[in-house]
Amino acid sequence: MKKRFLTYGLLLSSILLYSNGTAAYADDATSNANTTVAAGDGTGALIDSNVKPATNSSGSLTIDAVSSFNFGTIKVGVTSKTAETTNGEKLGVQVRDVRGTGAGWALNVKVGTFTNTTDSTKTLSASVSIPKGTVSNGVDSTQGVVAKSVVLNSSYANVMNAPKDTGMGRWLDTFESTSDKVTLQDIAQNAYTGSYTATMNWQLVDAPS
Repeated sequence: MKKRFLTYGLLLSSILLYSNGTAAYADDATSNANTTVAAGDGTGALIDSNVKPATNSSGSLTIDAVSSFNFGTIKVGVTSKTAETTNGEKLGVQVRDVRGTGAGWALNVKVGTFTNTTDSTKTLSASVSIPKGTVSNGVDSTQGVVAKSVVLNSSYANVMNAPKDTGMGRWLDTFESTSDKVTLQDIAQNAYTGSYTATMNWQLVDAPS
């Protein structure tokens, strides 16, 4: 009995010594992970679907969505009116830059004359004011894209600017906040009754302003 007990004890000691041994360095190797980055194309997903309508533009530098402004009904004598929105709509514009060059870009806008929809000889004198909006790429807002407040007329004004090496990817400018609103202002006192419309032209330039 003593002999068997001693034999098992020696075997267990041998196993413990082996399992507690230090692993020895044997070999190493290197390999590569490769890829090629190409300019993007197609249409871009919207950061916020409440900024609409989508333009469905395709390419590597596009305006993906831009709002129209509805100022509702204005009584003669009223000199300013904020834009109206419905069903969670947000006023803004989204730009997408997937060129992969870091060249930067500028978004400009102008507005034409407010013309009576049934009598083109009648026009409404007024200007459109867009406040400095909130810029986001859906992840953060720290990469240098700048939103600007503008009062629009028939000449292009810069509303959003991406200096060199910024503005890559998708960028949304949400125009309004709790206190700042898109506004029709300086409305003429001698306005004729009727419905009026003006065309807003948005111009995306492939270099910063």
